[in-house]
Amino acid sequence: MYFGKITNLKALIFHSLLVTAYPDVAINHRFASALKVCDGGIFWNTGRRGKRKCQKISSEYIEHNPVFTQFEVGQSWAILSPIEASIKRKIEAIGTPLRDWDVRINYGIKTGYNEAFIISGAKKDELIAQDPKSAEIIRPILRGKDIKRYYYKFADQWVIATFPSRRYNIESYPAVKKHLLSFGRQRLEQTGREYEIDGIKVKARKKTNNKWFETQDSISYWDE
Repeated sequence: MYFGKITNLKALIFHSLLVTAYPDVAINHRFASALKVCDGGIFWNTGRRGKRKCQKISSEYIEHNPVFTQFEVGQSWAILSPIEASIKRKIEAIGTPLRDWDVRINYGIKTGYNEAFIISGAKKDELIAQDPKSAEIIRPILRGKDIKRYYYKFADQWVIATFPSRRYNIESYPAVKKHLLSFGRQRLEQTGREYEIDGIKVKARKKTNNKWFETQDSISYWDE
């Protein structure tokens, strides 16, 4: 493996995440996807859809602002400043690696159509006001963008938790049923088919054995 043979690595760029020793030069390249070492400097491909542009990092800056990382073949490694590396060592010395925690990390919730299944707090209150039983199948949800590095920020978003593993009868929740149907029955079906409605092509959710009012994934771990 190429990186396994390098012991002094100055910069590395991953897709959708820039990890670099030169933050003053490489600013907010969210879509960086490839690293290339070229004559006179280091370039990366920004990887934006339809546009591939190489940008150069000053070789002079690189020579005067290096950060080295040491690792052996087979070892895990990270590109960190000296103070970051020191903090990492302290955490590893007193902490427990995630792999040793007695926890199970599940994928999350795939609805297949968030616009219909993820609702605001105001819509949640509206549905419960129409039918108090709606509260039984509406749960708070954290989206990816609500999860920060060391905390989360609840954005008052709620999911209609009609998980297939729960085998709900949608007829018992008329307000929720009416809300879902407002997005179109064919759009909510889980057939993978494409329909044409009033001259507009509509794609159903991917094909599964689940019902039209259920989330795309079974979520069999719901009680965890």
